[in-house]
Amino acid sequence: MEGILGILTGALAVLSPVVIVLIIFGFRHLRYVQRQRTIRMALEKGLDPSSLLAEEAPAPADPRKYVLRGLLWGLPGIVIGLGVTGAALRHGARDVTIIGWIPAAIGAAYLIFYWWVAVSSRDDKKTGGPLPPRPQTSGLPSAHPSGTE
Repeated sequence: MEGILGILTGALAVLSPVVIVLIIFGFRHLRYVQRQRTIRMALEKGLDPSSLLAEEAPAPADPRKYVLRGLLWGLPGIVIGLGVTGAALRHGARDVTIIGWIPAAIGAAYLIFYWWVAVSSRDDKKTGGPLPPRPQTSGLPSAHPSGTE
């Protein structure tokens, strides 16, 4: 019975990340297909799709989200790492203790990236910063008689 449970646990440990990645890629593909359908419908109706295509440009990242991600990964990662290390010291399986510290390392990487983004944004402010984003148009014809509004 223990052999079957060990095999099932190992298979679940290997297959669950694969399933999660497949689900993520499936939703990304679905979003891509829906976006293409929207652009195609706008072209068929004679609308300017430039506003739909302009949304594909990446927005400037807010550095605060990296602090949140760093804390969400780092603090539980430290607890998990300490727990795995404590269990390894008690039971003697020291070869795999590094695996318990992976979430803490991910959190540390997010916090380092936050620091790097914050420093670079401070440098941008000192040098005048990047150009401001240009105004977005809706793609619909203007109601103003001169066509400028």
